[in-house]
Amino acid sequence: MSPALSWRDFDALRAVTALPVLVKGVLHPADALLAVAHGAAGVVVSNHGGRQCDTVPAAVDCLPAVAEAVDGRVPVLLDGGVRRGGDVAVALALGAAAVGWAVRCCGGWPPTARRGCGGPSRSCATATTTRWRCAGAAAMPI
Repeated sequence: MSPALSWRDFDALRAVTALPVLVKGVLHPADALLAVAHGAAGVVVSNHGGRQCDTVPAAVDCLPAVAEAVDGRVPVLLDGGVRRGGDVAVALALGAAAVGWAVRCCGGWPPTARRGCGGPSRSCATATTTRWRCAGAAAMPI
């Protein structure tokens, strides 16, 4: 979190790559709008695990306002606090297009990865679908 970084640095990064560049660490709707105005391909609502400041709000609490501000112009992702299918369902319901999740919290990755199995991913996806259906939805919104 360097105060020396600015939107000029973001613009310079975008100028040297054809890859989509997302802005991570967005917690306020005004910052989301700035990211969109500067050409971000998406915004990632994240408090970086609260490591920079222990009183920062939870990312999921900031998600609805950020999603509303962006209004579908770019994807809004949620990163942080996603540990099970119910967390994914909540994030999707609050406006996230996708989530980042801690694989180790969803069943452990290394043993299943060696066998080429999608164990944790499949487990988390099944739990998400179950939570979504319990909420009365016929299908996932993606």
